[in-house]
Amino acid sequence: MLKEMAVEDEEDDYHPPQLPLQWRDPPPHYPHEEQRKRRRAVDDHRCCEALRAAQVIASLDRMDALFINFDHSIEQICTHVIKLSSDIYLHSYSNHYSYCNPESLHSF
Repeated sequence: MLKEMAVEDEEDDYHPPQLPLQWRDPPPHYPHEEQRKRRRAVDDHRCCEALRAAQVIASLDRMDALFINFDHSIEQICTHVIKLSSDIYLHSYSNHYSYCNPESLHSF
């Protein structure tokens, strides 16, 4: 009788496997995780776009400042060249006039 009970118990303990075997299955892939990943990717992309736009604007601002400084330098150079040219012209004219003026020859 014990032997019969043991056999019956064994039969009861070993049920046929039922599918799916959850403890062997890979972890489930929940749709909300996929949506979260997509949202993060979109947010990252938007953040990168905003950062790129800010970097481009900052670069353009720096270029504008450099061009303004360059234009100012060119204006200063042109002003100095004009002043030097007029000074040289006046100096050469005054020297030419002194050589051509007979009164200046007598002063030597």
